[in-house]
Amino acid sequence: MGDLNRLLSDTRWLIDKAGRHGGSRGTGGPEATPAVVRLWTLRILVRLEGLRSYLNRVHYGDGGICDLFGLPRLPAEDPDAFAVEVRRRLADALAEHEALAPGLPEPLRRNLAELAELAGLSELQRRVLAFAILVHEHPPLAEAAWHIEDLRGGGLARVLAIVLGATAGEMREALRSDGALIGSGLLQVDRRADRLRDKLDLMSSSLLHLATEQEAAVGKVLKGILHVPEPPGLRREDYAHLERECSMLVACLRRALAEGTRGVNVLLYGPPGTGKTQLSRVVARELGCAVHEVPVMDEDGDIVEGRRRLRTFAAAQALLGQGRGILVFDEADDTLADLVRGEILELHAGRRGKGWFIQAMENGPVPTVWICNDPRVFGRALLRRFSLILELPVPDRAVRETIIRRAVGEAVPERTVRALAASPAVSPAVAALAARSARMIAAGSAGTDVADALVDVVNGYLKVVGAEEIRPDPRGGERYDLRYVNASHRLDALLEAVRMRPSLRVCLHGPPGTGKTAFARELARRLGRPLVEARPAEVLSKYVGETEKAIDALFETAERDDAVLLLDEMDSFLFQRDGARHSWEVTQVNVMLAALERYRGVLVATTNRFAALDPAVVRRFDLKVELRFLRPDQAERLFRATCRRFNLRIPRRELVERVRALQTLAIGDFAVLLRRHQVEPFTGPRAVADALVEEVRRKADAEGGPARPIGFVW
Repeated sequence: MGDLNRLLSDTRWLIDKAGRHGGSRGTGGPEATPAVVRLWTLRILVRLEGLRSYLNRVHYGDGGICDLFGLPRLPAEDPDAFAVEVRRRLADALAEHEALAPGLPEPLRRNLAELAELAGLSELQRRVLAFAILVHEHPPLAEAAWHIEDLRGGGLARVLAIVLGATAGEMREALRSDGALIGSGLLQVDRRADRLRDKLDLMSSSLLHLATEQEAAVGKVLKGILHVPEPPGLRREDYAHLERECSMLVACLRRALAEGTRGVNVLLYGPPGTGKTQLSRVVARELGCAVHEVPVMDEDGDIVEGRRRLRTFAAAQALLGQGRGILVFDEADDTLADLVRGEILELHAGRRGKGWFIQAMENGPVPTVWICNDPRVFGRALLRRFSLILELPVPDRAVRETIIRRAVGEAVPERTVRALAASPAVSPAVAALAARSARMIAAGSAGTDVADALVDVVNGYLKVVGAEEIRPDPRGGERYDLRYVNASHRLDALLEAVRMRPSLRVCLHGPPGTGKTAFARELARRLGRPLVEARPAEVLSKYVGETEKAIDALFETAERDDAVLLLDEMDSFLFQRDGARHSWEVTQVNVMLAALERYRGVLVATTNRFAALDPAVVRRFDLKVELRFLRPDQAERLFRATCRRFNLRIPRRELVERVRALQTLAIGDFAVLLRRHQVEPFTGPRAVADALVEEVRRKADAEGGPARPIGFVW
C-alpha cells in the first residue's frame, strides 16, 4: 500500500500546483500540463475504457501518460493484478480532478472567447474546438485518444460528450453540419479517419496559435488562413476602357460595406492576364477597405485543394465579419466547377457540398469577389447567386500599349512596346512578368540588352501557347513596297478604297511567299489599326464546340479593337463542305460563314488553295485578288536592291538574267535570304543568285518535282 499512497500524494500535489488556475502549457514536464488536459485524458482512460488498450504491453508507457500520472512501469509478472491497481489509482485521480472542475487554460480561454464571439460559437462548441486544439498540443491526451476505436455512427458524439462533460444530444447539436462550428469551416469531421484526433480536422495549423499567443491570436489565425496581397500595380485609369463596369463594381461593394448586406458576391471573368485580380485590389484601395485573398497555395508552395479553399472561404466569412473589408477568391474555375460536378461532396460532416456552399454564399457577411476565366462551367444554379457579373476582355491595343509601356520601363524602345501591344496574346500581366525576367537576364549577362531579352522571353511564352512570335525590326520596321507585288488588281487603289469603307472583305490568294500576309499587315499599318491574326492552330480544336467558341471570340476581339482581321490559311477553315467527312466539319464552316456575314470591319483572308474554298465562302468576299510570282522586271529590281542592301558590288548582267529567268520566284524567297544574311553574310552577288536558285528548286522539290520550268539551262 505504500506505493499507492505515494502515487495519490503525488497526484494531489500536481492538482494543487496547476489545477485550480487552469494551468498553462509549457515544456517543463507533467506539472506544465493543464489540469483540463489531465481531466480529459483521465475520462478517456477510465470512463471510455481507453486504459484497456493502453495497458497492452505494446502500448503501455507511450505518450507520456505514465509520467503525467506517476504510474509505475509494467511489471514482468502478474500483469492482471497490476492492471487492477493502475485502474484504481487512475479512478481516484479522476475523482480528484472532477471535484476541481478545471477550466480552459489561459490564453486559450481568452482567445477562444474572442473567436466564439466572431463565429457565433456556443459554449460547448468552444470546448470541442479547444479539445481539437489541445489534442494536437499534448502527447498524453493524443495517446489516450488514439486508444478510442468505436467512432462509427453516433460514436463520435457519444465519446466527445463523455470527455467534455455533455449529453450525447447536446454534442450532436454542437456538431451539426449547419451549426456555427462545422459550418464556419473551423473544424471538420473527417468521416474517413478512424482515430479521434484525426477525426477532428482543424482547418489550419494556425488555430494552434490560440493555445499559446497572449495577444492578437485571432489575427494570427486569419493571417495563417488568408493572404494579404501586395498593393496593386495598376491604377483606376488603366481600366478606362471599362469605366462603366468599374463604376458598377465600386458602387456595389461600397453599398454592401456601408449597409452590412449579406450574400454579396461579384464575379469577374475574362481571359488570363486581363487584370482581374489587380482590379479587385484597385477597387479595395479606392474604397479604403482591407482586402483578403483565399490562398491558392499553402506556405509550402503546394496547391490547396478545392475542398480546403471553400472551408477557408467559410471561415473567413465567420471571422472577418461585417465591415472589415472584402474577400477575394481567385482562380475559382476548378474549385467551383468541381463543386458543380459533384466532386466535392463531403465538405462538412457528409452534407453535399453544393447545397452547403450556396447557403454560405447567400448568408456570408463579407462581400466576396470571385475571379475566373470561363464561368460557363459553373452552371445556372450557381451563376444566378452572383449579385453582379462583369467581363474583363482583353484590352484594346491602345490600352495595352499604355499599360505595357509603364510595365516594361523606359529601357525598352517604343518599337518593342508597339510590337508587344500588337499581339493580343501578350496581356499586360505577361508583359510585366517578362520585363522582370528580362531585367534579371540583362543584369546577369554582360552585353545583353533588356529589350532583346524581353523579346526572347515573350516569344518563348508565345511559342508555348501557339501564338505568333513578335519580331520588332531593329531598324524601326520595313515598309511594304508595292513595286515588288505582282497582283491581279492595283493594290494602291485597294488601299485607298479601304480608307473610304468601314467594312470590306478581301480574299488574297496565290502561291506561298507572294506577300499575302504582309499586305494585310501593311493595310493595318496604313489604316492605323491593330491587326488580329488567326491561324488554324490557334482556332481549330479537336473538342466539340471549342472551335465555334474560338471563332466567336476571334470576331468579337477584332470588332472590339476596331482591328483588321486576318484569316491566314483560310482554306483550313472554309473548305468545300461537299468534301467534309464529319458533321462537325460542316458545322465549323457554317459557323465561320455566319461570322463572316455579321462582321462589319475590315477582313483579309489568305489562301494558297483558292479552288478548295467552299463556293458560298467565295461569294461573301467583296474582292478576290490573286498575288502571283514575281515578274522578270520585279525580280531584277529586287535582286539589285538586295545586293545594295547587303553592301555588295553591282551584279553582272549574266547573274541578273539568271534571276529574271526564275519563273517561280517570290518576294518571300528574298525574305529568306535576308534572315540568312544576318547569320551567314553573303560575300557577293553570285552567292545571292545561287541562293535564289536553290530556294526555287527547293519549292519545286516540295511540290513533288519541277512542275514548272525554271527558265534556264544548267
